[in-house]
Formats: sequence, structure tokens, C-alpha cells
Amino acid sequence: MDTESTSSGVVMDAKFIVNALRSHHSGAALVHEVVIADHLWDERTAESAPTWRIDVLMFNGLQRTAIEVKVTLEDWRRDTHQNRAPWAAVTNRFVYAVPAELYEKVANRIPEYRLDVGGCGIWTVDDAGRVKVARKAEIRSHPEPLPQHVVQALAYRAAKNTTDWGSE
Repeated sequence: MDTESTSSGVVMDAKFIVNALRSHHSGAALVHEVVIADHLWDERTAESAPTWRIDVLMFNGLQRTAIEVKVTLEDWRRDTHQNRAPWAAVTNRFVYAVPAELYEKVANRIPEYRLDVGGCGIWTVDDAGRVKVARKAEIRSHPEPLPQHVVQALAYRAAKNTTDWGSE
């Protein structure tokens, strides 16, 4: 797991950032590590559809947000439009959540660092767990529906977390 220590000594990892997002968006449903099959897959060229995992899929009212957590510059640089495309197609927006110190380092030099962030938002998380919008995401008013395999995976997760209704 990628981690980065901030100048104040806070260990900034994906868990810290996701917990900050949960606190900041307390009225939303945040589901971590959801997998989607690539909608651009050509079944004639591969045995099985490639899949892409998103760190957090957030449901806030009717708006769906795909959130990719990046803790290090190296990890962020590996991300591409191809990685995002399946999630960008089925969500209203795509956002990167990054440590505030990392964003401050690259904010005015995104092209220089070869960070592919076209259309994406950037949310920063500071040492105290505060979330700020550094860059607004482009909003897609009418994303494609979630594929059946994603809906089914979410339903199975929800079913595992329900209480025994018969014991009341």
C-alpha cells in the first residue's frame, strides 16, 4: 500500500484519505473498491474483459462520483484516461483525492508531471483530515447506467451487511 508522510509527520495513506472523505461526505454512501468491466472491450481481441477498480464509488442523492485515491506522485502518474474511462462513463464525475501536500507540489505543473487529469476533479486532504475542492470536475448530467455486474456486486455487499430481520 502506498503511503506518504507529511511534513508534520502524519502518515497519509488511502485509509486516512477514505476516512476523511467519509467524514466530509457523511450524508453520502461511500463504497470502497468496486470493480467494473471495461465497456470498450472488444471480445474478439481478448479472452475476458479487462476490469478496473475504483477506490471509492460515492452515491450522494442521485449523483454518482468515482473517486480515485492517489497518495504518491508515482502512483498518480501511472493513472491514464484508459483506466478512468469505464468509471467516467457511468458516473456524474470523476475525482482524484490526494494529500494536500502532494497537490501543492504539482498544482501549477500538472502537464510537466504528465498527470492525465482531463475533466477530473481534484480533492485534497490535509493532515487534519479536512477535504477541500482544489479543482472542480466536469459534471456529466446523464451518465450511462451502472452495468448489471456492478449493481449485483453492490447488492451482494449490502446483503452481507444487513441484520437478521427475523430476530426483532
